[in-house]
Amino acid sequence: MQRWLMVLLFLLPFLSDGQTLTELAVPRYFGSKSSGSVNNERASFGVCLRIDNLIPNTIYDVKGGIGLVTDPPTTFGAGTLWNGTSYSSSRRDSAFITDVNGSSGPFWLFFQPTGNSLRFDAGQVHNLRIGFAVAGGTISGIPAFVSGKTITALDIAPNQRTPEATDDGAFLKGTALPAASGKYILLFDNISGTGDPLFIYQVRQSDPVQTASIQDLPEAIRDIYMQGGSSAVGDYPAVIPAGSANPAGVRRIEARNADNTIYAFHTDDDGIWPSGENTAGAIRRELVCITVADAPLVPGGPVLPSVLTDSLVTTITAGSATSGGVVVADGGDSLSARGLCWSLAQTPSTIDSHVVIPGDTGPFPHTMTGLLPDTT
Repeated sequence: MQRWLMVLLFLLPFLSDGQTLTELAVPRYFGSKSSGSVNNERASFGVCLRIDNLIPNTIYDVKGGIGLVTDPPTTFGAGTLWNGTSYSSSRRDSAFITDVNGSSGPFWLFFQPTGNSLRFDAGQVHNLRIGFAVAGGTISGIPAFVSGKTITALDIAPNQRTPEATDDGAFLKGTALPAASGKYILLFDNISGTGDPLFIYQVRQSDPVQTASIQDLPEAIRDIYMQGGSSAVGDYPAVIPAGSANPAGVRRIEARNADNTIYAFHTDDDGIWPSGENTAGAIRRELVCITVADAPLVPGGPVLPSVLTDSLVTTITAGSATSGGVVVADGGDSLSARGLCWSLAQTPSTIDSHVVIPGDTGPFPHTMTGLLPDTT
């Protein structure tokens, strides 16, 4: 009896407590490293996870890594996690607080591929490895979970890493309305947003700020990751498949809240957005730009047309003045009309002087003439 008791006590630490990991949002792609053991284009990406059956009302730390699908399940692989101040380790302290049912609820992590000599090369297929512990505790050196989803490294290196076009990657710079700042961006190759997204990050201002090992990224993308330079609030970066690897292009751009609910989305039927940017025809390392007119990310999705009004009146002369606006979203349908109304009354309408300006999305300036001098 004593011998059996000793065996039972030895086995207890290895028994599972029944925790489960749900991968709520994991991208299909990220950018490759620069060369064999150097990565100067560390295009970080985000994921959204949930862990259940934990201790209720408890703070947890998380450890994460990126491994090859061929790596044993006993290793975390490589890469670093945004820890709240830097990409300096694989641990995120106080990653979440469980609820009364012991669920973490949705929580987001940002991973950065490093210059690991074995992983992150173009065409290599990876998965996530996750561990956890109560805040301040020791996280096991063996992952508690190995992801069932795969993430492929796309060839974005200045010097092509492989001759195959099937793993080529391109860059996307998006601009949303500033109100979307801090939302999580998911890019899909279908208009319904089904399946795993192509890429995930965060709208500037984002939580992570990268300042090193990104010099080989295009300036427009690098500046967004650094949250400086030519970038602005509302911008977001992405790495997407290029050429034949992405025949559908980007057809849905979706912004999500911290609880993983949809904040806003916009779609395009063929991946060629209203501005003319062709996300289905990009070549390796090309930069495509989604404008605020393409996808402003208006809350509630494309329901009603959204108009940004310019300064009320500009270029004023004795008998003329210029005004107008920008239609940044068409509500998912063609606009019936757009234009300006003006009169001596405070609330002009189409029964007063007015002009209808042909077009759909985009700016619609107009110069009003025949006005009375020195008159409001």
